[in-house]
Amino acid sequence: VKVRVVGLHTHDTAKLPIDDLPWAIVMRPIGLSNTHPPKEGTSVVVFFNDWPECQMPIVMGSLHGVPQ
Repeated sequence: VKVRVVGLHTHDTAKLPIDDLPWAIVMRPIGLSNTHPPKEGTSVVVFFNDWPECQMPIVMGSLHGVPQ
């Protein structure tokens, strides 16, 4: 999935289009058969596999609520 990280990326899609955002790997529990990615606008929790470059985000999970 593509992720826009609060505090790292601007929310202005004219300055940073979705296509230019980094791809993130979605972490899943072992044996989980549901492979649907989060819907666009879903708030997720990430960590970076390449700190401090912050170009390899890994999604740990999503936050409950309605996509923004």
